[in-house]
Amino acid sequence: MKISIPPLILEEYEGFTNDNDLFGYKLFAEKFTNLIKQADESLVIGLTGGWGTGKTTFVKMWRGMLRNEFKTKSIYFDAFQSDFHSDSFLALAAELYTLFDKKSEKEFKKKIKGIAKAIGFAGLEIGLKLFTPGIVDHAALKSINTDKIVNAVKDSTEILISQKVDLILEERNIIKSFQDFLRDQTEKKLGEEKLIFIIDELDRCKPTFALDLLEKIKHLFSVPKIVFVLVMNQDQMLQIIKSRYGSSDMSANSYLQKFINLWVSLPAPKIEHSSQLDQSGRYLEYCLEKMGYEKFRPDDLDMKIFLKLIRHWNMSFREIEQAVVNFAILENITSNNLNDVYKVMVIFVSILKVKFPDVFSKLLRQRVNFDDFVSMIELAEFRVFTDKVKQEEDPLLVLLVYSLANEQERKLISQKGEKYYRLNYFEHENILINVAGWLNAFSQVY
Repeated sequence: MKISIPPLILEEYEGFTNDNDLFGYKLFAEKFTNLIKQADESLVIGLTGGWGTGKTTFVKMWRGMLRNEFKTKSIYFDAFQSDFHSDSFLALAAELYTLFDKKSEKEFKKKIKGIAKAIGFAGLEIGLKLFTPGIVDHAALKSINTDKIVNAVKDSTEILISQKVDLILEERNIIKSFQDFLRDQTEKKLGEEKLIFIIDELDRCKPTFALDLLEKIKHLFSVPKIVFVLVMNQDQMLQIIKSRYGSSDMSANSYLQKFINLWVSLPAPKIEHSSQLDQSGRYLEYCLEKMGYEKFRPDDLDMKIFLKLIRHWNMSFREIEQAVVNFAILENITSNNLNDVYKVMVIFVSILKVKFPDVFSKLLRQRVNFDDFVSMIELAEFRVFTDKVKQEEDPLLVLLVYSLANEQERKLISQKGEKYYRLNYFEHENILINVAGWLNAFSQVY
């Protein structure tokens, strides 16, 4: 069994298919596209979603839909892969070259150079910091005509202010010229259509690059035919703003709203507790299949517990992936030769380490009892079988009680739990700690 999940291979414009749309996002993509196409204005849209909800996979499939079904042009820009650039403006401008013919491309390059020059001048710190303490011999000042110094500084300051005003006016003209050119060219090239400029992984960038990118989009690239879709986790983006400016939640949110016209949330797949596999179940099956696990049967007790825990803890797709990797590690180091008791515990520990890493660490130190343990991991109301309402009737909880009990208590528990697990064969083993120790020893593998 592989110990990593092969990435989902998508053709550049494959779009949504029955095989690859594991998250069921096609209908949302259609509505999202209609929203953009019907809006007759310049838009910057924030597409937000939780960690591991498939945002990048969604936008890559969406590009296929945009081209194949809506005949709409799009650009995909991975901001995280480009944040080594010192200038976010040039990184964005480079993506637009595909819009222009040779003649327009040459003119566009001139406009880019003009903007780069204007931004460079505007960033210069012009002032009187040359006169810093420690440079001048204070004793020598007594012999200098201070009136002349004051007049000279005054004259120099007036010149610098005048130059600064000229530079600001020149900068405004250059920016307007760039925007006019971009507006004219996009209207000529796109006609009645729009260009959707997707910027992904914005919340993973260096704070300086991410915020500079927002400002450049707003002030330089905002023209009617270009719709920017910024893909991010909104909460993480707010943290980036606070790390840069040290502002409160309210101030950070207000700052972000200056750049984004509309927030759209990627919907979480609806989890339905039914006999049929829901999206999370399908994704679990997909991950196990891609890793070469051939024993996936939803009705088997171990897989039933896997599915129940995923639903109970509302795990993201990224968390499911990590839990499956843990499961693969444990399967491989035991040569896929585990009895039913250990299979159940392997699955539980594989998920526990992902969902509650602090509790997993505490468990390794054996500093937890059963009541505290199930409280910390929100498992008190969990049942594998809905018709088994008592804790002592639930196979997973019986195993956890058994593992966290002392030796004498285990003997009593094994008699009650025998109908599920033949626990009397394991009276001297702490099954939970054993499996957690195995996984901890090999955690560096992934």
